[in-house]
Amino acid sequence: MEILYLGSFFPESQKKTILSNSIGVIQNAGDTFQKAVISGLIQHKRCDHIITSPMIGSYPQRYKRVLFKGCEFEYKGIQHCVSTKFVNISLYKIISRYHFVKREIELWMNKNEDEKYILVFSIDLSLLRALSEIKKIKKNIHICLIVTDLIEFMVAPKNILLKYVMMNFEKKTKKYLESVDSYVFLTRYMKDKLKIGNRPYIVVEGIYDNLSDNLQYEKENIKTILYSGTLAKIYGIIHLLDAFSKIKNENYHLWICGEGDARDVILKRSDSDSRIKYFGQLAREEVLILQKKATVLINPRFSDSEFTKYSFASKTMEYMASGTPVIMHPLKCLDEDYLNNIYIAYDESDEGLKNTIIEVCEKSKNELNTFGQNAAKFIVKNKNSYIQVGRILELIDNEK
Repeated sequence: MEILYLGSFFPESQKKTILSNSIGVIQNAGDTFQKAVISGLIQHKRCDHIITSPMIGSYPQRYKRVLFKGCEFEYKGIQHCVSTKFVNISLYKIISRYHFVKREIELWMNKNEDEKYILVFSIDLSLLRALSEIKKIKKNIHICLIVTDLIEFMVAPKNILLKYVMMNFEKKTKKYLESVDSYVFLTRYMKDKLKIGNRPYIVVEGIYDNLSDNLQYEKENIKTILYSGTLAKIYGIIHLLDAFSKIKNENYHLWICGEGDARDVILKRSDSDSRIKYFGQLAREEVLILQKKATVLINPRFSDSEFTKYSFASKTMEYMASGTPVIMHPLKCLDEDYLNNIYIAYDESDEGLKNTIIEVCEKSKNELNTFGQNAAKFIVKNKNSYIQVGRILELIDNEK
């Protein structure tokens, strides 16, 4: 049985170009997740073809080039890999990506008439339209969709035009989703939101690919709190800054890396408080080193935000796998296994988060190390790419 992986990750040969031409946030979390999926497929020897249409920002606001050049590449032994080209102008890129993705899928489909399975990443209008139209003609394909985010929580409409565009996206997405045969969700709540009926699904909250297992670094002597990821105000970054400002101990430092709409606030706070250090947007390898060096890692998202029911932050798994203890609020997406391996700040006020940070950071190094290592073992043993992708393949195989 042939499996095509269809997604939007960055091929290594194009990553430098993408990084140098991107303006603002880069989709590192999605890139990491997809490569973990592909790693699992390779370990199970179940993928023979890859198509990616990299999810980059649009020209001119978020990318410096109008045209994105495609390429053929090899990925960890898989010979047939294609990164599609497209015109990168805002909105038009949806049509352009659709056109070139569809052409590549058709070339793959035409190899033979056997049953084919496509594992596709994310609710991506271009990819879903291509699949929907191909399935009208080719009845021998099965589509399994990995849903990491719901479209209504991806972008907050800032004006009437954008609101209209998003409504149109949602309408078209609903139509294209009719072609999907099975689903992989990050949380159990997603199935109700998408109203999938009796179609099979599985919940895979994340996949850990052991990139940082062999990295070992000495901890900082100071109490260091690290936040890495998208610096979006809706993710509680201002809450974290306000909570940290209540800590008067000079031995406490706050490290922040990433990009987003809270960047200017962070820079202003770092100017007035020398304990706050902003690193900017770093390569993932550099972030992993900081995670190893920090005293604790923190995700300040509030649990009462509706979107936390429909998302599982990839940083949660990456944080835990680092072996450094994690502090979070009790998000709805966390089950008991995670709650037992994370320090939970149940009081979600600024004062409450401050108190939890101090309580955790004042624990002994041995206690923190043991707690962090237990969390890492939980992730590495139970959430690795071989096991998690194996569950997805079981879902696909049961469709036969």
